Amino acid sequence: MWIATPSAPGSATEGGDDLGDLGQDLGGELGQGVERSDELAVHWWTLAAEMGQRDAQYNLGVACFLGEGIQKSEL
Repeated sequence: MWIATPSAPGSATEGGDDLGDLGQDLGGELGQGVERSDELAVHWWTLAAEMGQRDAQYNLGVACFLGEGIQKSEL
């Protein structure tokens, strides 16, 4: 799963957020030589989202919508 994150003040791309970045890496965007794991990415995004990290909240929402690494949200 590849998810583009919005670049906003305080976002992972702006100030750096280890948990949000780790979730992105584990989701397969940056991890080279690492087995892709959507479930593990969702795990780390959940932890970061619970701490208020906006990019992780966004990524977690997209993962729920797409049903990648987590049960698909039926709207």
